[in-house]
Amino acid sequence: MLPLLNLTTAAGVLAYWGYRWYGYLFQGVTWYASDQLVPLYAILVCALSVISLSGRHQATALNWVAFAIDSVVVIGAVLFVTFFRMRRLF
Repeated sequence: MLPLLNLTTAAGVLAYWGYRWYGYLFQGVTWYASDQLVPLYAILVCALSVISLSGRHQATALNWVAFAIDSVVVIGAVLFVTFFRMRRLF
């Protein structure tokens, strides 16, 4: 169950970045290598999940680590959106 959840989360991240990759390739958006660390992590999580779901390797601990990282990021994003207020623009 956990590898399927990790695969779904990582596929969602890659789908989000697909729009940005389109901008990089066809709209002249500046490409920075450091911007590709998040999609690289998502690709690695996808590969780990597919390996776990295929039964080739269990990798239970790695799946839990990926789930924990994803959970911390989502909780941080929710807290930021909840409590961040911009009082003045300048």
